[in-house]
Amino acid sequence: MTKSAAASDRPVTATRPRPAARRPGRWPWCAGLLAVVVFLSGCPVKPPPLAPPPSVHPTADKLIKRLTARERGLKNFWAKGETLIKRAREEASADGSLMGLYPDALRLELIDPVGRPRMTFTSDGKQIGLLVHSEAKFYIGPATARNLSRILPLGLGIREMLVLLTGGTPLIRHQYGRVDYLARERQYRLRLGGDPRGVYQVLWFAIPGLELVRTEILDRQSHVLFRAVFSKFRRIGGVAWPMHAVLAAPRRKVKVEFTYQWLKINLAMNRRPFVVQAPAGVKVIHLKTGPSKPSP
Repeated sequence: MTKSAAASDRPVTATRPRPAARRPGRWPWCAGLLAVVVFLSGCPVKPPPLAPPPSVHPTADKLIKRLTARERGLKNFWAKGETLIKRAREEASADGSLMGLYPDALRLELIDPVGRPRMTFTSDGKQIGLLVHSEAKFYIGPATARNLSRILPLGLGIREMLVLLTGGTPLIRHQYGRVDYLARERQYRLRLGGDPRGVYQVLWFAIPGLELVRTEILDRQSHVLFRAVFSKFRRIGGVAWPMHAVLAAPRRKVKVEFTYQWLKINLAMNRRPFVVQAPAGVKVIHLKTGPSKPSP
């Protein structure tokens, strides 16, 4: 028997295939990534440490005096920008100019997108006049909160509106005030109470400049009756001025926003721009002389 025949008579045994070579470093890398994911999901990133509080906190009297001193230092202003009025189901905005003369004169002119006059509102503190250019109608009546609400529906009077437009706020009749330091917000919160109407007021001041950034008037059940929020402050004539103001009356479902593009204060200004007088060739409509609706 030849060697080749003997080899062919041997039983054939199955051979097990060799496993594929494992790529070096693959599984250790995946395991490391999994460990990082588990670590991050279990340990949230800590917030940055809070800034140390001021060494001396202002009293309620100091914050109130600061507000009144700022208001007394403002004689007039002239601004240009955008006015946005939002109601429950409607919204309107227009560019224009805004002028105010303390303590009770106000003028607002709105234009359409192509620059034509749309509406002019004036008040000398005793009367208001509203000229609707497209209708050639001039509405005139006493300077009450009700008549002012025909254009700025917030239930505020002329004097209250002037203070708010300049970054201040009217204060309720209060008997006490309490100041809290808000570390995370870096603000002071002033609460005024004791008003015989049962409302109270909360004001927020930024640190370190003590700019008024927010104010709210609330009823006994802590429902917000009125809110004003001020932001985007700019130094103008030595005064920190908010270039964006949002005034809201939640119960009325009304919000009015003023965005100033440029602004000047304490100019050489007289009362001539605020004279309430119907121009020639328009229809004059006299508004009813009703009681002024009280502001919140």
